[in-house]
Amino acid sequence: MSELNHLNYYRLPWNFADNSIAWLEPTAKCNLACYGCYRRNEADGHKSIAEVEADLDVFQKVRKFDAVSIAGGDPLVHPEIVEIVRRVKARNLKPILNTNGVALTPGLLRELKRAGAFGFTFHVDSKQNRPGWKDANELELNELRHTYARMVADAGDLACAFNSTVYDDSKKFVPEMVKWAERNIDIVQLMVFILYRAIDARKFDFYAGEEKLDTDTFIYNDEGEEKKDVKAQEIYDLIQSEYPDFDSCAYLNGTERPDSIKWLLSGRLGTPGKIYGYMGKKGMEILQMFHHLFLDRYLA
Repeated sequence: MSELNHLNYYRLPWNFADNSIAWLEPTAKCNLACYGCYRRNEADGHKSIAEVEADLDVFQKVRKFDAVSIAGGDPLVHPEIVEIVRRVKARNLKPILNTNGVALTPGLLRELKRAGAFGFTFHVDSKQNRPGWKDANELELNELRHTYARMVADAGDLACAFNSTVYDDSKKFVPEMVKWAERNIDIVQLMVFILYRAIDARKFDFYAGEEKLDTDTFIYNDEGEEKKDVKAQEIYDLIQSEYPDFDSCAYLNGTERPDSIKWLLSGRLGTPGKIYGYMGKKGMEILQMFHHLFLDRYLA
């Protein structure tokens, strides 16, 4: 297996003021209770359209960006989600719905598309306590993923991505999930593996700017049961075990260590059942630089 070396990859040039994505949370309400979620579920957590507009104003005042990830909670439970998508699109931005998919229907999907939705990122994993899927493992959940991907594909001209939080006991399924994405490469554009990492507030203090945070309010706060963090090298090795030619092209590092890998991106080109190759670091650099040169923002 290859050892990850950050110098082999393109370091994405994103920063606070010039980033490909802005993160909009119009609601803190959700219809699932996922293990490892970073948000507390709030029954009355909806923002008004005026508050959403104010958030977008702040984003555009301080940052250049290409897409707005509309998250939550779950954004589809917001009663005015179609209007929120319309407001984002009216600002010449890409609205991307980050959802668990539970509330999505073909009718709502058509409304969101007409409002200007660019695509959907579905979070599906085995620790979400989904009704009807509570005992399903990651491979069995591919059936549900395919249902969502097919629904989006049938609507036409929408991007489809999937997030999955990877835990120590579920990482073994990653290679087969990658194979599933290959078989459905015509309707699935992106797979994101979010590696579980807990916060141990006994070792560090946490700050937002100069303000010290109360770690008792952290959803990720881990002061009890020992949980094992999952690292990028482990997942990289698992994928390479099935795809020896697999490699990545770009990364983002942490703030403390420049060689730590917090985001690792790979781009593969292919058709269902056949992968022709993987994007290299210069390919990703050219893509990002030319997009910024001509459109004045990095590509999401």
